[in-house]
Order: sequence, then C-alpha cells, then structure tokens
Amino acid sequence: MNSESALIPKKEWDLIIRPRRSWWDLRLGELWRYRDLIWLMVRRDFVAYYKQTILGPFWYLIQPIVTTVVFTVIFGNVAHLSTDGLPPFLFYMAGTTV
Repeated sequence: MNSESALIPKKEWDLIIRPRRSWWDLRLGELWRYRDLIWLMVRRDFVAYYKQTILGPFWYLIQPIVTTVVFTVIFGNVAHLSTDGLPPFLFYMAGTTV
C-alpha cells in the first residue's frame, strides 16, 4: 500500500440499484403496438446480412441439408456408425437442426 492510497478516504456505498420490474414481465402489448417498427428492423438486418450472397436466404435451407449429406456419407458409409435402426439421413438431420 502506497502513501497516496492511504490519503484517499474509503467511500461507503449506500445506493443499491434494483430493477423496477421482473425479468419475465415482457410487456407484449408494447411489442404488438410497435410491430411495424420491429418488422422493419428485422427486414433491414435480413437484407443487410444476405445482400452480397449469391444464394441469399436459401443458404438457411441449403446449409443443414449439405451438412447432413456430408455426415451421412462420412459417418454412415465410411465409418459405419450405427444409428440404432433410424434412417441415417433423418438421424443426422435431427442432430444438425438441434
């Protein structure tokens, strides 16, 4: 402890900040009232995210299907892992989407 910190008095805090409402109070009425604004903001983010891609929003559908096909070929055909009687494509699609 240096001499400067000894000269600074300790402050005792007596202000406690608490939330005014609980975390599960979602106020869905306000969300519904401003649904147009929320829709515009979601659309803006969606367009900005996919603006420079060739496939655009189809990538949301294509990517899990391609991943599932790769898993089916590698784990099902090459490694011969058991899926306990389930079809391999369905098994790996369920794992990919979860």
